[in-house]
Amino acid sequence: MKSIYLKEATAEKLRPKPNHNYIQRMQQFADKEKEFTLSVFKDTGRLLSRIDFVNNFQGEALHDDTTNVMVYIGGAYIQLLKDGTWYKSDKQDKNINEVEKYVFENNFMKI
Repeated sequence: MKSIYLKEATAEKLRPKPNHNYIQRMQQFADKEKEFTLSVFKDTGRLLSRIDFVNNFQGEALHDDTTNVMVYIGGAYIQLLKDGTWYKSDKQDKNINEVEKYVFENNFMKI
């Protein structure tokens, strides 16, 4: 598990405006060899405005109604639409926990 946290810390360092607190948290997870669970996945979430997301994660297409984006470890993200729906192309729900669980299970259960 250590490698996923170190890889994420390195990816963050390479962003145009790296979040140093996030880098430090990933390094702490690696040092503790923290098991990668749904709870840890949720803990890596950072809410960005649409503009900040576009500026830091170029090349990602967003839904027209996206106002904010929750970004997680490994580049996973879900979008918050104007109507309060959390959106991933193949899963939408008003409850963020349902979408987070879906993203985790479909992207990280293999790790």
